[in-house]
Amino acid sequence: MREPLDILVMEAQPHTADDAVDALEAAGHRIHRCHDEDSTGFPCRGAVDRTACPVDLDLDVALLARRGVRAQATPLEAGATCAIRADVPIVELGTDLLDPFAPWISRRIARAEDAPSACADVASHTRDPLRQAIQGRIAALLGASGVDPEAVECTISGNASSLDIHLDLPVPVGMRVEHAIAVRVLDAVRSSGRTYGRIDVSVSPSSDPTASAPVTTD
Repeated sequence: MREPLDILVMEAQPHTADDAVDALEAAGHRIHRCHDEDSTGFPCRGAVDRTACPVDLDLDVALLARRGVRAQATPLEAGATCAIRADVPIVELGTDLLDPFAPWISRRIARAEDAPSACADVASHTRDPLRQAIQGRIAALLGASGVDPEAVECTISGNASSLDIHLDLPVPVGMRVEHAIAVRVLDAVRSSGRTYGRIDVSVSPSSDPTASAPVTTD
């Protein structure tokens, strides 16, 4: 997992996330917002300037801060819907009682000071299901090429609009096998149940990172 993290912060009411943001910034993480400080919820930054939408960034995780019991989302929480659609995991500071976001929350915390550790932990595991699917899809091919599947490092970055996957192999296996591995990775992504825009897959031996078999699909 990379450090520092890029974290989208959303809050039900102004200043609900202040303490959590202080803790995240003290830990060195970068904070992104959907709204300006004086916003009432509409328009968001992306509506004013499409290039300014934080969800289009390579976000690691989102933090949603709510106070008390609130069964309906507020206008300032609209970014949570965008985060869900972009496959950004969400850590919530608040109770699960009558929480409309409950089905999409990856981790729940009760204290603002727990935000840095919770966000870091969620970000480090968010790609695990996809990584495991990829490893399962390429295991037989790797084994036939004399490569231990456990020795292959799979790096995944991006979001729902643009996904980048790179496999570092412990030994060279040849361009033809590398291409076959990349095709199986694409198949694993397409079978994952998630929809992505551009998918860029590259495969190379760790000893020669410039020699790769890239496969891209839109």
